[in-house]
Amino acid sequence: MAKQRLKKMVITVTPQTAYHLREMAGMCHYKSVGRVVDKLVREKRISMNEWKREGGAWKKNG
Repeated sequence: MAKQRLKKMVITVTPQTAYHLREMAGMCHYKSVGRVVDKLVREKRISMNEWKREGGAWKKNG
């Protein structure tokens, strides 16, 4: 198995968000909350790219 490129980060969230992140990690059988954050960021980035392709406000002229 190839080594993954990982960076250590510290994030500050509200207690409610921390609860939900832990709950999602448990539901998905992830070992850490970091995997939940990673998946959420990846999904959000994909949806932003799709929105941009469909003519969203971030689309560059040219």
